[in-house]
Amino acid sequence: MNIGHRIVRKIRSKLAPQQIPPPPLLLSAFNITSLSAPGEKPLFSHSGNAGDIIFSCALLKAFWKHTGKKVHLHLQTDIPVMYPEAHPLKNVLLNQRIAEQLEPALRMQTYIADVSIGPACPDQAVDLSSFRRLPFEHRIGLIQGWYQLCTDIWIDLFEPWMDASKLPEYKNTILVSRTNRLRSDYINYRFLAQYAENLVFIGLPEEYSSFNAETGFECHAMTVKSFDQLLNIIHSCRLFVGNQGLAYSIAESVKCPRVLESNSIAPNNYPLSPNGRIALFQEQFESFVRTLLV
Repeated sequence: MNIGHRIVRKIRSKLAPQQIPPPPLLLSAFNITSLSAPGEKPLFSHSGNAGDIIFSCALLKAFWKHTGKKVHLHLQTDIPVMYPEAHPLKNVLLNQRIAEQLEPALRMQTYIADVSIGPACPDQAVDLSSFRRLPFEHRIGLIQGWYQLCTDIWIDLFEPWMDASKLPEYKNTILVSRTNRLRSDYINYRFLAQYAENLVFIGLPEEYSSFNAETGFECHAMTVKSFDQLLNIIHSCRLFVGNQGLAYSIAESVKCPRVLESNSIAPNNYPLSPNGRIALFQEQFESFVRTLLV
């Protein structure tokens, strides 16, 4: 073997692909129907954050429309996780309390026949959290779009996928939700003082305290005890303004007018409908709020 061949072999060995992990289980209708006898409710399980569960409902609705089958959704609790920064759930993805708050909103959905809660994943359940094994960087992209990569069923993300009721008392309300995570370094909410009369901050007490300290003005604040209430309020508002979190996931799922504060850490969401906007910088943030309030 001459020196040229040895060099080529050496280069090829360095470029040889590493062992590729097997792809995650497809969440396709064909796999599901093969596991379910006629008349049975296909069983799905999700162990993620509440916002991820809301996003996964887009797939469940698509599955129902494709097969005509309502599903049983199991919420798997107490899966440990290490968050990169302080998180209300401390060190788990989903706990019993949040699952119980989420359950009534899920039971409202036409395509969900039953909901269960527990720390174990039931046998034969389709794992909706398998998107976490997809081979790409999860800090970017579109969270609800990840489910499309796990199935051959078309998921329509441009139309609402969560059912909710209209509450007339909130038709003129501007809802604000700003968590302490996933914020833009280039945005502040002080300009919302001009709308304070119709402004309602929705979130944890400590989140409102932070909002109040940062903006220097007060507005009405509320914390809901059940997420079906949160779902109906967001569906009914005139405008939702906030960063990524459960409240925004719901706003996206019902397609209410909304402005999303993006971020530089994990910009993995953006609105998909003509009445949604996303902003990283202050000028566009204020402009979008004004535009959607006209």
